[in-house]
Order: sequence, then structure tokens, then C-alpha cells
Amino acid sequence: MEINPSRLPRVGILGGGQLGRMLCLAAANLGVSTVVLDPDAACPAHTVCTELLVGHFRDRAAVLELASKVDVLTVEIEHIDTAALVEAQARFPALQIHPDPSALTLIQDKYQQKVTLREHGVPMGEFVEVHSEDEIREAARVSSSFSGCSRTRLTN
Repeated sequence: MEINPSRLPRVGILGGGQLGRMLCLAAANLGVSTVVLDPDAACPAHTVCTELLVGHFRDRAAVLELASKVDVLTVEIEHIDTAALVEAQARFPALQIHPDPSALTLIQDKYQQKVTLREHGVPMGEFVEVHSEDEIREAARVSSSFSGCSRTRLTN
């Protein structure tokens, strides 16, 4: 994006928690306006953002409304409707979304994220995909160093 100093981009943020608040404060120091989408009208960012939209991050209509108001869109929470972000990109071609919706989709599925990182040479501890308590018990039985950690596999 080429920055025109006479018109700074308007930044949309999915999520108005502590990170959203910090993003708004940093943007304000640069003279950049922010629009935050959060389900809580009293979210931490509500006192420092330029505009607050009350709605859920997984609500397609709310995400599209946010996208229609901004030049750049980012997230402070990963539990969002990435399909709505893809639709927003198609509807508003000038809209920049960071990180890319495909990256957000990947990190929502912790198992696929680990597979992808391993495929790219990132050292990973042992992990296994399980779908039931029986599969967890079997993984513990066959593993020489079993320790458990359950991760979310959020898919749209």
C-alpha cells in the first residue's frame, strides 16, 4: 500500500481486547483512525478506538460491515470467520488484510498448523491427531514420551 501523507489509512481491528487496545493507542500516536469490531461494548479498546462496532468476530455481516469502513484490516484474535474475510477481499479489492486469511485459517487448525510447520523444517515435538478418548489412550500407550496437550481445530 502506498501511503498518501494527506490521507492515512483507516485500520479495522477484529477484536477489542488488550491487544486491540494497544493497536489503537499506537495508531492514534501516528494519526491513524481505527474501527474495532467486538461483541462487548465495554471492551478494553472502546475508549481509545475511533469507532466501535458491536458485533461478533464470527458474524459474517458484522465482519463485512467493518471491512466496508476501512482500508486495512487486521485481527487481535484468531477465532474469527475467515470465510467472511475472503468475501471481504473479493467485495473490496483495495482492502488489505493482514495476516492473509489463508494464514489465519491455518492457525485456527492447530493440528494442520503443526503439520505445516514440520513440513517446512521447523523442529517439532512429537504430536498425533486424535478424535476420541480411546485414541488418546492408544497414543499414550504407544508413545515413549507421552505428554498430552489438547489444541483447537476451528474450521469455518
